[in-house]
This record gives sequence, C-alpha cells and structure tokens, in this order.
Amino acid sequence: MTETNFTRYERARIIGARALQISMGAPVLIETDKKEPIDIALAELEKEVIPITVKRTVEQEKGVVPTLETHLTLAEEE
Repeated sequence: MTETNFTRYERARIIGARALQISMGAPVLIETDKKEPIDIALAELEKEVIPITVKRTVEQEKGVVPTLETHLTLAEEE
C-alpha cells in the first residue's frame, strides 16, 4: 500500500498482526536490537516494510445505505 496514512485502528491491527507473526517465528524484516515482537513490529511499520495490505471500503453518500431505523419504518408502512 503506497498510502501510509493509517487510522489508529488500522495501525493497531497491523502492529498486532505483525507482532503475532513475529512471535510465532516469522522472519524479522529489519536489522534491530529490539527483542519484543511489538517493538519490532512498530519499527517495521515506521520503515514501511511490513508485508500486510489494508483494504478499505469506499464510503457512500449519506442516505444511500438505509439504517436499521429505515428498515423498520419501511416494514411498518407495507
């Protein structure tokens, strides 16, 4: 992914997933003296070498996707 502006939730998910991979024996992709998987994953994210792809859904305009309330209202009108 060329865009590096991740939300805090994406960052947390990426770091957590990568730290789990490292703790399970995946090779470390950078030279570091850090020992903790979380610290290694953070360093890898900063250097943009983590092999994880983030897919985002495109936001739709307001009113296009009905909410639960809209479904209930439509069901009562029928």
